[in-house]
Amino acid sequence: MSTDLLDEVKRLHVGSLLLFGFVALLVYLSVVSVGGLAAVGSALQSADYWWVLVILTLSAATYVGAALQLSGSAVGSLPPLLTLSAQFASSFANLFAPAGAGGYAVNGRFLEQRGFESAIAVAAVGLMTVVGVTVHAAATLVFILWVGSTEDTSFDLPTDALVLVIVVFVGVAGVSLALRSTRRWILRTLVPAVGRSLHAVKDVAARPSKLTALFGGAVLVTLGNLGAFAAAVAAVGGGAAFPQIGVAYLLGTAAAAAVPAPGGIGATEAALYAGLVAIGIDGGSAVSAVLLFRLGTFWLPILPGWIAYRHLRHVGAL
Repeated sequence: MSTDLLDEVKRLHVGSLLLFGFVALLVYLSVVSVGGLAAVGSALQSADYWWVLVILTLSAATYVGAALQLSGSAVGSLPPLLTLSAQFASSFANLFAPAGAGGYAVNGRFLEQRGFESAIAVAAVGLMTVVGVTVHAAATLVFILWVGSTEDTSFDLPTDALVLVIVVFVGVAGVSLALRSTRRWILRTLVPAVGRSLHAVKDVAARPSKLTALFGGAVLVTLGNLGAFAAAVAAVGGGAAFPQIGVAYLLGTAAAAAVPAPGGIGATEAALYAGLVAIGIDGGSAVSAVLLFRLGTFWLPILPGWIAYRHLRHVGAL
């Protein structure tokens, strides 16, 4: 499962890096242009950057949550610090593989190197993913009901934002699906992993501590990212209510996850921007909030992720 993908990440083909950078550049130019360059510049200039510390803190908490998830998904003990390092390494590997494939590969190999059989490692990683999706869906329902119980339930998506979302989603999805590695990973890894995870539920369910770590970690990941997104909105003075921000984030990231793009680049930015505009935040502030959120939760963790990846390979943990 994990060997081929990790070998691809290790090689880091120049062509893949150039393609990733080109797509990222186009996405950010598109998002900024739709939000208005002057408006985005003004919003960033007047932003309260103390909120960036909150974003970074909550972003770090999501890695702790992911480590708890992995520990809870496998019947056996895992070293806490190495498991945490594996989650940073997973985020780095996701930059160069489609739709979370890098994270699957790193966590799968990590478990195998800790003595777990390949089939069990696949089942554990699949279970971790299924629980994460389940918690995200449950949180989405809770926030939708929360918004529905308030007086202001309006969501209005302007035409230009809708066009941006469609163009970016179609473009990024087309490029991603055109890659043979994406199709191969979906058919050979994702589908079997999800199927095997169903068999792992029985073993984990018999251990309350494992269930607590598994679901508690998933909740920490979801709420940590959501809180970081809300902090980014607060930094630019967005002014939207927390329940609305929660719906914008949860629905936006769920939609973006359907696009098999490395690191979610393109789809995530477009979906989150559209969600903020839909709840009444102006284009300049929406773009600025998305840029700050992605800076703290996606771009800045690249360096510690690379360091963790190199360290784990050096010590033979991957």
